[in-house]
Amino acid sequence: MPDDPIYLPLHVGAELHPDVLADMQGDNTGDNISALNASYSELTGLYWLWKNCDRPVQGPHPLQKAPGERGQGKAAQQGPLREAR
Repeated sequence: MPDDPIYLPLHVGAELHPDVLADMQGDNTGDNISALNASYSELTGLYWLWKNCDRPVQGPHPLQKAPGERGQGKAAQQGPLREAR
């Protein structure tokens, strides 16, 4: 994950796998549907953002790997969401 305060790494499916990324914000806090992650995948994270996050810019990061990591695909060339200045 890029080292930029605009990003909030979110562990989607945290209710089903709480020990996988225990040091990351999970989608199983506040108003959530984390337990439905097996059926809804990343949508549980978007639901969590909608109900629990008040940041001015919200959305998924299109990459599984941060730009510059080995094995990045074509999608790594897309820019991340940024707050308008």
